[in-house]
Amino acid sequence: MKNISKLILTTMIISIIHLLTSCNDFLDEKPTKDLVVPQTLADLQALLDNATWMNTTPAAGVLGSDEFYVTDAGYNLFRSQIAKNAYTWEGNIFEGASDFGEWSVPFRAIFYANIVLEEVAKNTEPNEDLRNQIKGAALFYRAYANAFLLELFAPPFLNDQDADKLGIPLKKNSRLQEPLKRASLKDSYKWVFADLEIAYGLLPEEAEYPTRPTKIAVNALRARIYLNRGDYGRALEFSNRVLEHKSDLMDYNELSNQSYFSFPKFNQEVIFHSTNLSYVYIAMPTTVVDPALYASYQDGDLRKELFFRIRAGNVNFFGNYTGTLYQFSGLAVDEVYLIKAECEARAGNDLQALDTLNTLLLTRWKSGNFSLFDDSYDGDVLALVLEERKKELVFRHRRWSDLRRLNEDPKFAKILTREVNGETFSLSPGDPRYVLSIPQIEIDFHQFDQNLR
Repeated sequence: MKNISKLILTTMIISIIHLLTSCNDFLDEKPTKDLVVPQTLADLQALLDNATWMNTTPAAGVLGSDEFYVTDAGYNLFRSQIAKNAYTWEGNIFEGASDFGEWSVPFRAIFYANIVLEEVAKNTEPNEDLRNQIKGAALFYRAYANAFLLELFAPPFLNDQDADKLGIPLKKNSRLQEPLKRASLKDSYKWVFADLEIAYGLLPEEAEYPTRPTKIAVNALRARIYLNRGDYGRALEFSNRVLEHKSDLMDYNELSNQSYFSFPKFNQEVIFHSTNLSYVYIAMPTTVVDPALYASYQDGDLRKELFFRIRAGNVNFFGNYTGTLYQFSGLAVDEVYLIKAECEARAGNDLQALDTLNTLLLTRWKSGNFSLFDDSYDGDVLALVLEERKKELVFRHRRWSDLRRLNEDPKFAKILTREVNGETFSLSPGDPRYVLSIPQIEIDFHQFDQNLR
């Protein structure tokens, strides 16, 4: 599909193989970058087009959310210690682990983005449009990776009192041996938004492949981040900007549940494609959708048929927008509609919120079965939108961030519990474990503070 040069791919693998296989500390180890440095625009585009490097995101937020549980037999078959630790909300998810994927995968993307930014600045080829697109894409990928790091390894930033709390280390170049400091939350988000601002001016409206970023993807990511920040006015602004240019929704009536995977890869709702790190639990019939969540889909709601399959008597999730077992973590139009609806509800514009929600749900229900919400609806509109958000964005890594911000409101705060081999585990609102620990080897090398446990 993508024209990735085998020579460039091979030589890049040679240049970083020691980095990826022999050292757990991704930020500490220096790759032998001198073996090959991609320099031409074609080389740099090929580097960014490696979806394994640039379009993979952490999965700890799915493992720690309330969307599923695993049976004892399933838990005992977990191959990854990180997966086990994240599932039971251990204070240190990296304890006993042989790799630090949840931390190193975003930094890998940041490393390659920084290489591209450094090399594209030196490039003198007579193709300014392509050069600008590559620079804009690299800035987007860096911002995208940092946004996931903030969701997992930094506390929520919901008010000005949080501004000076510790955020994440900001890698601004490809030099891996320099000691780093953790920026404040305020400066961490400022850096992400600065990257996105420049990227927006350089990227095209559309791309040949949804694994490549666009102006629309920039605005969708801005809307997502502002929602996480609790800045609902800005989240509404950017969700509206997205929907002005891309608002198509799939009609679920036109999809089939006759195969495990109901949704085509790169479907029309996908704005930017990325996938969560893959753990073995994803494919196991012993990974059971939360019964309360499954029961919340009413008769006539096609998501109940298209998202889930019954295997060995258990309800399993198969509704990925990847068309495979890999979980979709990217940006999509349905998420943007839900951001818009929530922000409208929070602004007191209930009828607008219901109208936005109607637009989405009409495409999710069997034709003729959905009753439009109108001014006769006397329920809590915000609660309704949040319930639909949970049902629509299931297994997309959105629930973890939602729990973190919604726990600030007693009306929506929730205690999570799990039973594993006769032992009960719980996670309460405000628990410091909603911020993951940083690998100790990073703490030791860079001498920055660990997150509270």
